[in-house]
Amino acid sequence: MSTFYYFISTLPMLNIEETPFFTLEEFKSSARDWINDNEKEILDNLTLNLSKDKNISSTVSEKWNDYETFLRNLLASSRGSKLSRESDLFLRECSDFYINTQNAISEILNNDLNPLEKEKAIDKLRWDFLSDLESEYSFEFEILCVYKLKLMLCLKWSRKTNESGNENYDKIVDDLFSGFNK
Repeated sequence: MSTFYYFISTLPMLNIEETPFFTLEEFKSSARDWINDNEKEILDNLTLNLSKDKNISSTVSEKWNDYETFLRNLLASSRGSKLSRESDLFLRECSDFYINTQNAISEILNNDLNPLEKEKAIDKLRWDFLSDLESEYSFEFEILCVYKLKLMLCLKWSRKTNESGNENYDKIVDDLFSGFNK
């Protein structure tokens, strides 16, 4: 545990509203000097999506997967209900119930937000969950796992700029019109 004091204390603070000071690769490269091979494998396996390899996990990755499963189940149920379709086929087992998240998702989906604002609000729920999780640990490997997940959320939003949105829109329109010209 004590081997992480220095490294964790040197990591810049992250804010989901701001572009992070370094990339995911820079973080992983810096972390490699402080972690063992098993921890490296756990950190490499950790993603914002559900982890596929349950054998390579940590307490944080297990809690993250459970929360993400719960969140996705709520979204699948909501979509199914909105489309008058059965969603049970798409629901996954999770071991916990997050009442605050359930209430927040209901509020987000029932508000008149555009899809981007809804996605941002859902990612804010993820951020808040990670912040709560972060408070359970101090200067342990688990903090590095939380940090990586938060860094990935920051990087996701730092790529969503007006310019990239306009480029995507132009590409879609060009692809659409090129289909008509054939």
